Amino acid sequence: MNSKKRPLWVSIKRFIRQNIAKPHDKISFLYQLKSGAEILDVGCGNNSPFLVKTILPDCVYTGIDIGDYNQTRPNLADHYIVTGPEDFAGQISRFKDCFDAVISTHNIEHCYEREKTVAAMLDAVRPGGQLDDFSLRAECQLSQ
Repeated sequence: MNSKKRPLWVSIKRFIRQNIAKPHDKISFLYQLKSGAEILDVGCGNNSPFLVKTILPDCVYTGIDIGDYNQTRPNLADHYIVTGPEDFAGQISRFKDCFDAVISTHNIEHCYEREKTVAAMLDAVRPGGQLDDFSLRAECQLSQ
């Protein structure tokens, strides 16, 4: 038997990955990203900076939202942008080819310019990077 004890956080991450994370949820998506990934979180309320940096402490995290919503945990974001809904797509479009991953959990339904916002999110992903919009995925699954 291996006498080397694992750090608690490693055991917790393994437990979450094996017992809680679903194959197509935000947590599973985050676990498959490379170490040091640069992440843009579009619509980063509800403690998303805390969640992402807890799972990937060495990532470079940029969060953007139209308000400072429900941040009850320490905000661990490397960069945190709050802007109005009228300039949301414009603020995202400043980040062309900057991120390994762009994630969004709850956002598109609050945007004034949905098409421009999605286009800006796509442009923010580096070649070979990944975009996962969980709100669009859920909407697409519901409409099938």
